[in-house]
Amino acid sequence: MATLTYSDAQLEFLDYCSSVRGFANNTTVAYKNDLNRAGKYFKNKKVTSITLSDISKFLDSKEEKDRSASTRARTVATLRSFFQFCEKEYGENVVDIKELTLPKVPMPPAPALELEEMELLLGTFSSDDVGIRDKAICELLYATGARISEVQTLNTADIDYESRLIRVYGKGSKERVVPIGKVALEVLGNYHFNVRPHFVAKRTKKTSTNALFLSQMGNRLSRQGLYDIVRKSAKRVNLENKVWPHVFRHTFATHLLHAGADMRVVQELLGHSSIATTQRYTAVDTDRLQKLYDRTHPRAKFIE
Repeated sequence: MATLTYSDAQLEFLDYCSSVRGFANNTTVAYKNDLNRAGKYFKNKKVTSITLSDISKFLDSKEEKDRSASTRARTVATLRSFFQFCEKEYGENVVDIKELTLPKVPMPPAPALELEEMELLLGTFSSDDVGIRDKAICELLYATGARISEVQTLNTADIDYESRLIRVYGKGSKERVVPIGKVALEVLGNYHFNVRPHFVAKRTKKTSTNALFLSQMGNRLSRQGLYDIVRKSAKRVNLENKVWPHVFRHTFATHLLHAGADMRVVQELLGHSSIATTQRYTAVDTDRLQKLYDRTHPRAKFIE
């Protein structure tokens, strides 16, 4: 397919990412945005005629340089994957962009709540149906370290109450099984068997649903709906500046490491493909230990 244009190749690549690779919608959208911006500089050239100079002009543009290091790094990675796809799938003789270096992205310590803050947040839900559901969501996020997208796609059959295990589907539809504590499981069971049927009864759609977390109208809660629930819960205890869904995941990992959990175990629970990603949480632990040392050791400070 020697006449493959950039725009045609882009459509094929995005379809490959979503349909074949099973990437999450958010990932595919990010790739699309990166490729759309690059496309303005390539002016619908054939993929074989795009040069390293074309790519450099795009990456060196003011618009791109004004973006964060993480966004620029992702853009380079997107272009690499795109041209590799064109070469592998269509045999196109494309530009080799391996020489382009990824911008170094400093990885800050992952934000996490103190145990007292998490207990405060989890202890202030109402006892009505909505409150019981919202508490179950937050308890589950903290007990499993699951991503908000993983919780959103949970079905009732994914919960094994007897074995205290939950099956979640992570990035790229990768399946993993995560244990859940007794406290969270009890809260989840109360919602599942006593409250969820009330929401199901309000469904106007004739088809049944196996979604675990439902709106008051009996439909699967959206990702945005879950996000709003977490934010409202945080605001109720004046933690809105510190809490968003992913903070539950950070807190889950950090508290496990504080308690002496092996990093490889935490990596498995979080579904990280690389131990380097999990090591973000050791930075938090090291910072905590440093502050404790400075506060308690008699030789930690200069004598005035």
